[in-house]
Amino acid sequence: MKKIKYEFNKPELLEKALTHSSFANNGNCSSNELLEFLGDSVIGLVVTEYLYNSFPGETEGTLSKIKGRLCSRELLNKKAKKIKIGDYLRIEPDKIAKDRKENFLGNALEALIGAIYLDSGFEDVKRVIHNLFSSDFKNIDLKNLRDPKTLLQEMTQKKYQKIPEYRLLSEEGVAHEKTFRMEVFVPEGKFRGKGKNKKEAETDAAKKALRKIMGNKI
Repeated sequence: MKKIKYEFNKPELLEKALTHSSFANNGNCSSNELLEFLGDSVIGLVVTEYLYNSFPGETEGTLSKIKGRLCSRELLNKKAKKIKIGDYLRIEPDKIAKDRKENFLGNALEALIGAIYLDSGFEDVKRVIHNLFSSDFKNIDLKNLRDPKTLLQEMTQKKYQKIPEYRLLSEEGVAHEKTFRMEVFVPEGKFRGKGKNKKEAETDAAKKALRKIMGNKI
């Protein structure tokens, strides 16, 4: 397929990848469901390998969040639309009308990836996936994936081998409209925050501490 810059050695694999179960049931042929199952794992492996190599100092939790976004059904549907996989997909028209989320497009993309893996092996399918996700890989923003409290703790642990200490300063207002004021202690100083609950106030304080540490880059 020109849009993914790949030429199949076995055209029957491409045909199978583009055959939805609704068409297969009526056309007496194999559907792309098993290829979809395979492709899902291949995409996950390639994305995981990229994250592992690109962010060696990050935590498993952070990388898992990034992987979840990159391998999400929503993003796969968008990529499938971009390469216009629906123009080639063999599917019953009534199935399209019923599937408002258009998940069949993302599923077909996974099947296509599975087919490429069987057709040529890991290195070729890896190249295709990297091309598909190139802009997403470039735009990974780590600090937006971590809440301020987690990011502050990671930074202070790494730099000083210490964790932030939070202290409740005040709790004001009636039961359903309270305002909490918290203070966080880090080696750079003390920072205060407020919120409708303790967690919100701690998060506000952590944000202020991060602005000091990172020079207003958050």
